[in-house]
Amino acid sequence: MDQHNVSLRFNILIVFLIIITLLSVRGLMGEVGRVHARIPQDPSHELRNLTHRLHHLENRLEEILQESRWVAAVDVHPVPEESSPGSIALDVDWSFRELETDASVSLLYRQGANEDWTDVPAQPTGTGSYRARMTIQGAGEVQYRISAVSALERSSDIYNVPGHLYRAPDVQVISSAGHGMGISQGPSAFTFHLAPIQQARYPFHKIRSAHADLYVNGTIERSVVLKTWGDTYSAPPGDDISEHSPIHWESELYQEIKNGYGIDPQSSVWVMHLENVPTDLDPDPVATIRIVYEDLSVRTYLLHFEGSYLEPMDS
Repeated sequence: MDQHNVSLRFNILIVFLIIITLLSVRGLMGEVGRVHARIPQDPSHELRNLTHRLHHLENRLEEILQESRWVAAVDVHPVPEESSPGSIALDVDWSFRELETDASVSLLYRQGANEDWTDVPAQPTGTGSYRARMTIQGAGEVQYRISAVSALERSSDIYNVPGHLYRAPDVQVISSAGHGMGISQGPSAFTFHLAPIQQARYPFHKIRSAHADLYVNGTIERSVVLKTWGDTYSAPPGDDISEHSPIHWESELYQEIKNGYGIDPQSSVWVMHLENVPTDLDPDPVATIRIVYEDLSVRTYLLHFEGSYLEPMDS
């Protein structure tokens, strides 16, 4: 395709998009004026109409933006069989809306906004479709863009790779219970159930062990090793457990976690139980949670007893 014709078509498209946007904004301004004139008559009806028009305009602008993009249908997906601890393989698939026949296509990626780009030649997978692989080392932010070079060089926007595709999943509190005098009242017992936010995509991103340190008055009062659900409770109870059974509450909690989070507590949930936590001191006691993954990487969280949530401590 002649390079001059490509540039001319692109410029015409940009002018068309600007005209469409200006006409839409002008129509919206007129609508706002009409709303102001009619609000005393039926304000709720006019506001609903205006909200609908705004949503329609927003959707149309997004459609125009998508149609104007040179690169379409980008998909980033992991390649577990080619990945190992410290080296995650991700394939990037994409297609072009238009492309010069003699263009040299490549994927460029970098780990950190100030780092140099790594250039990987792309392989065609169909008409106008390409694939390239990036290899990620570490857990820092990863950016990528797509380039095509012929008489001129064209480049896509810069995209961020979603962190869950190459990082070990974060951990969250999915259930907690307190027994005793309660927060800020005196000694109490606490049980916390922790689980990954997402299922691990790689075997080496599964949790190997979990540890906790309880801090009282700024010093470590005790350390505990968290246990898995299977090591803490009995085998998964069935649905026919009597409400008078001592493991009835366990059955209820098991089903609640399984149905509410879609995970198997036996293999995914870690349990921390603390007795005689002095909650009536100032400052309030806190605990740090250290999660060790199979690749021996570590993630640390601050556990807040009041509110029962984890705060990441790693930068």
